[in-house]
Amino acid sequence: MKTRWYAWVPVLLFAVSVFASVPAMADPVEATISLGRDPEPPFCVQNPGGTLTITWDVEYATTPLRVIYTLTDPSQTIVLDSQTYPGSTGIEITRTWTVPSGLVDGKYWVRVEYWSLEAGNEANAEVTFYVCSEIGNVCAEKYADTNCNEVLDDGDLPVAGWWICIDTPYEETYCLQTGPDGRVCWNSVIAGEYHVWEFQMGDWRPIGPTEYTEVLDAGEELLFSFFNTECAPPSACCFPDGSCQVLPVGTCAEMGGTTIPDITCDPNPCPTACCFPYGDCVVTTAAECETMGGLVFPIDSCDPNPCMPWPYACCIVDECVMLNEADCLAQGGVWYDMMICESAGGDFTCPPHDVCCIGTDCLVLIEADCLAQGGEWHPEWEGCDPNPCLPVHVCCVNETCFIATETDCLAQGGEWHPEWDSCDDPNPCLPPTPADPDSWGTIKSIYR
Repeated sequence: MKTRWYAWVPVLLFAVSVFASVPAMADPVEATISLGRDPEPPFCVQNPGGTLTITWDVEYATTPLRVIYTLTDPSQTIVLDSQTYPGSTGIEITRTWTVPSGLVDGKYWVRVEYWSLEAGNEANAEVTFYVCSEIGNVCAEKYADTNCNEVLDDGDLPVAGWWICIDTPYEETYCLQTGPDGRVCWNSVIAGEYHVWEFQMGDWRPIGPTEYTEVLDAGEELLFSFFNTECAPPSACCFPDGSCQVLPVGTCAEMGGTTIPDITCDPNPCPTACCFPYGDCVVTTAAECETMGGLVFPIDSCDPNPCMPWPYACCIVDECVMLNEADCLAQGGVWYDMMICESAGGDFTCPPHDVCCIGTDCLVLIEADCLAQGGEWHPEWEGCDPNPCLPVHVCCVNETCFIATETDCLAQGGEWHPEWDSCDDPNPCLPPTPADPDSWGTIKSIYR
């Protein structure tokens, strides 16, 4: 490749040092030198035995006096090759140079000078090249996050035309564009430390490193991966149960979620059903639900309504269980709105249930319910079997007296005396005394 120095603008793609020196008295139309070499840096000429091809041509409007060519070592003090071309014999040249044994690796220099009769040293050009005994390859690949999951996988495609650059051990920068396979390589470059980096272009967002620094050993190939996306950055991903994760757009979709762009999960922005004590349902965020005193139900819709009336204390006899009102009543319990049983972490205990006599009917009720129904509450009695609410009077079995209901008395072969209420002395079941004119015997004699 040749460089035309009159039109040369420094770019990152070439490490070529060129200058033109024009005397003050030079002709207004200056000469220009296009100087090239193959291989160009960062590629190497093998040390020893490698061949460098050098080409140049001079564009001029003056009288050629001579062209001077020199090739020097990295210090630019030792001339390794040179020639002076008289007149116009050096205007357009292609020549080669073979690396001899005994040279050190490094950056070498080629210089071409154009001298004219009118201006003297009218134009100069210099280029560098690398002489290397230890070489390797530096490669890079570029991929786009095609499926927006921010993971380099089989679904991602290579990117062509992306600029990748290397900084060589000699602190020079060279750049190439990726090919159709998204890959670029610098083969047969000098071993040493390389800084490999990518340009950032347009609206692309990098995923992972945008630069690497690594040492290339002789015979080694380094491969660096660059990964970019045009997808939105990770943000809140909402799931049907109202949960939230910060995920890439593609990952969110793969997991069945819905992306809410440009926000995080703190606080949780995801819609969820919010249930209230009597079964009412609204769709809101978890934070708003808590603020409104509701309970989050893990579903993102109220149609159909997922909310059930909240369970509160239900007393089934003396046992406190947490049920909603309908279930409590169905089980014969008493429902206490907004009360929480002790067993569920609250402070509510069921009031005691004891015998309540409503006439001769026996019920087990709390005191308030018993009195409200006109009954007599008997906490000293236990249960309604046998029925303690039936009337009891004196029962005589022969001369034995005890208090019993009519049924119990007759069952024991006794005589039930509803007119008597006590077995206290004198025993009403004893026969009357004969000496008593009003005794039972006297009475019977009257009617014999």
